[in-house]
Amino acid sequence: MSLIKNILAKFGYQLVRKQKSLETVSKNRAENFPLWLKEAEALGEDVNDYINRNVGNPLELLQKVVFPYLPAEASAVIEVGPGTGRFSRAIMDRIKANPHWKLYLLDHSQWIITFLTVYFEEYDNVYPILNDGLHVPVIDDNSTDLIFSNGVFIELNLSRFYTYCNDSYRVLKPGGHIIFNYIDLEFDQAWEHMKKFSENPRFSFSYFTSNVIDKVFLEKGFRLMNRALVGNSTYVVYQKPVE
Repeated sequence: MSLIKNILAKFGYQLVRKQKSLETVSKNRAENFPLWLKEAEALGEDVNDYINRNVGNPLELLQKVVFPYLPAEASAVIEVGPGTGRFSRAIMDRIKANPHWKLYLLDHSQWIITFLTVYFEEYDNVYPILNDGLHVPVIDDNSTDLIFSNGVFIELNLSRFYTYCNDSYRVLKPGGHIIFNYIDLEFDQAWEHMKKFSENPRFSFSYFTSNVIDKVFLEKGFRLMNRALVGNSTYVVYQKPVE
């Protein structure tokens, strides 16, 4: 794609992806991101800078939880549930020194995918992909170094863990990692979180213990590498064994 762009540029042309307008795309499953975008635009800010200013920069979390398992020479990363790309930007900066890098952004919201396609349109190596909330589509077997998800598994039921586990094992390279957060009832913070949000009619969180989550991933063949409480949720790292 870059070669085509360079050739067209020599003749004064520019290759532009034809995109749907966000105004015509359903906001279903987009959560609060359309509102945050509207607020950021009213202030003349980048939406991810605006969200970072309000909820914190994700770089510290990535450096603690993800980057130890993501060497700079890694070539392919999947992020499930990227929102407007706060984490995606930092992950991209981590891997883009590799000339063959690819960043796949999976979400089940058409609004999110449309936004990300425009937001990252100058990067041919970023691939926003609409999925069904269950699977990792399109991506080849044994092709991915790392899968990361923040704020998604905390709302999934166990059957969704199972389907993502199976597809993650398929696409990860031997030695690759999957990292995500969930709410673990073995920690007091999780109990307090459940009691607090149980009174909310829009309550949508899910709660498990480490034994339940491990049963799903270890039976598939993953190895447990790390588990750490960060705030109210627990980040867990599983590795696909090297054959």
